[in-house]
Amino acid sequence: MLVVAIRVLASELLDLELMISAMFSGSADGWRQFTQEFTPGGSFDKLTPEQRSRMFILATNDANEGALGSWRVHARFHPNGTANGFSNKARVERNKTELFIEKVCTDEDQLYVMRQVRSDGAAGETAKFRQHLLKAQKARALATRQKQADTERKKREEIACLTAVGLIVDRNVINKMKKDELQDQICIYRMFLQDEVLLEVLLKDIKTRAFKLYAALAALTRNEE
Repeated sequence: MLVVAIRVLASELLDLELMISAMFSGSADGWRQFTQEFTPGGSFDKLTPEQRSRMFILATNDANEGALGSWRVHARFHPNGTANGFSNKARVERNKTELFIEKVCTDEDQLYVMRQVRSDGAAGETAKFRQHLLKAQKARALATRQKQADTERKKREEIACLTAVGLIVDRNVINKMKKDELQDQICIYRMFLQDEVLLEVLLKDIKTRAFKLYAALAALTRNEE
């Protein structure tokens, strides 16, 4: 509610920019205070090149986060790939499987592996998976289209409803309005008049009648000028 109130009242808060600037300046001071070990002469700065090369710090707090990011990149460039294929490729690269094969496996071992792969392929598991995947993707596409159609229909109905209501500029009438009526006026300012202040505020955040009344009257004042 605080952020919403600030957005609505921004035009009346003359020192708002200075207050925000002071807040972030204080945050910068705090950041410098709590990151002293990274500054010149700090504990990390004093490490030798050998010590730094031996350090291992995860790039993320969650060990799975990096893997999920890699999967997203892989899926973007290989839309027909599977999670199983990505997992196999990642294991080969991470475990240096190719080097292990060259060092340990014999020709007989590799022949056995190739026969096993062909046997698994003949079972048609991959083809079945792709059929299920395509079916799921088609269902999702149809659901998305239906959702878009429903959204457009609701938008047309809303425009028709607000057009029938019309913009009220009589302050006495506005002061007597109920919550739903005030909501309609706010929507009219947002949709038809493109009121910049109200466009920055989420409708769900303007909850109480008092707040709706203030927002509607403030919008009326702005658009009278």
